Amino acid sequence: MWEILVTEAVHEAGLKILSSDPEVNLTQRIGMSREELLEAVRSVHAMITRSGTPLDKEVLAAGKNLKVVARAGVGVDNIDLPEASRRGIIVINAPTGNTLAATEHTFAVLLSVCRKLPQAYQSLLDGRWDRKHFTGTQLSGKTLLVIGLGRIGSRVASRAKAFGMTVHAYDPYIPARRADDLGVSLMPDLAGALALADVVTLHTPMTEETRLMIDEKTLRACKPGAILIN
Repeated sequence: MWEILVTEAVHEAGLKILSSDPEVNLTQRIGMSREELLEAVRSVHAMITRSGTPLDKEVLAAGKNLKVVARAGVGVDNIDLPEASRRGIIVINAPTGNTLAATEHTFAVLLSVCRKLPQAYQSLLDGRWDRKHFTGTQLSGKTLLVIGLGRIGSRVASRAKAFGMTVHAYDPYIPARRADDLGVSLMPDLAGALALADVVTLHTPMTEETRLMIDEKTLRACKPGAILIN
């Protein structure tokens, strides 16, 4: 019998599939304290989690029978991957789970900023409408820098081109041929790329390499008035 612990909200359809297996005993406990998590993990063979459950060295060590951690989503920065590997715990994720949603959300935020929608909305709530203050700016003709040209970044790039934007990308792990296929200019230097961009959008995983990638130095390299979408 497999004991599976679900620590965060996961769609009922997925849980139903697992629950229907007679060899699975599924337990869902949301909002556990750290002490409760350390106790609960002791007896389970697998965990399903999202980004809100920190699976660090101590938690993984407590899971004496833990064999699999399934991340219902893309990022795994809440999981100590080296420790999991050392203990023979398999970590899996859903890399395409929210690709389109994240892509569309990027443009929802970008258009909201460029067209000053929050300010305009608040003005209407306050009973005022001064149109000239909410003209904003259009995307067509602007330069977009995509940092991280993976699943989400590449889709953002293709949609930005449909808006008439010039698209540059910074990603030291992407071959030039991939950028060429997308019609994107692959930039060799982040600081130089930032200096050209009207809009910068980040689509990288959280790693030690990318942590604090955007700091005071890189912000100073940006164009005055540039928009940063994180």
